[in-house]
Amino acid sequence: MRYQVRYVDQIRSWVVVDSKVGDKVLALHDKEQSAKDAAWAEEERWYKCSPPNELNAAMG
Repeated sequence: MRYQVRYVDQIRSWVVVDSKVGDKVLALHDKEQSAKDAAWAEEERWYKCSPPNELNAAMG
């Protein structure tokens, strides 16, 4: 999964990170479930915008 959820003690917050871009922080959340929901939404958005490489290879 490209987007991951982690808890950061120093800021007492849940973060959504993009693991393919050097763990870039995309969002901060107070609750774990809202962070998980945001990570899932980002994952879905990414797949809709960028099909997997196998599809790109077959098309081109």
